[in-house]
Amino acid sequence: MRQKKMTTVSTSFSLKDRLAKINSRVTDFHEDFKKQVDETKQVDLERFELIQNGIEHLDKILQLETERATKRLDDIRKKFTTRIMDTRDALGASVSLHTKENNDNFSDLAHKCRHAMAKIAQEHDDLLESIRYFRRAPRSPSGPSSGTSRTSATRGWRSRPRSTARWTATSSTRRT
Repeated sequence: MRQKKMTTVSTSFSLKDRLAKINSRVTDFHEDFKKQVDETKQVDLERFELIQNGIEHLDKILQLETERATKRLDDIRKKFTTRIMDTRDALGASVSLHTKENNDNFSDLAHKCRHAMAKIAQEHDDLLESIRYFRRAPRSPSGPSSGTSRTSATRGWRSRPRSTARWTATSSTRRT
């Protein structure tokens, strides 16, 4: 029986020993697991901080780029507004200049037309006066070969002052 007891005792020691080993392994595993969890937490915290810092950095970059783009847009807007205003002013000046030139050309043309019309009216008056003169001139029975030709009659008429010819043409026109 003694042997049985010893076996039981030795078995109980060996079970305790095994239990202690298992307990030690579980504790080691638990410690390792805690350590891994802590390391993972630390890594996750570091990653989170990096991500958060990256987001803050990107926000700053976005803000700076937005400010820069806004400034650039304002510069472009001012530049093109200035160009548009300059172009508009230049077009206005050009239109004004061309309008003035066209008005001057029109005035010149109108003056030339008035002058030509006056010349035509004068020639018309002269023609009417010549016709009247030839109608009033005494005719010789033998015709134009009698010594007075139409040329000399015309010269005599042209030797008169023009104002008289005009007055005569006007007054004779009124009588008719």
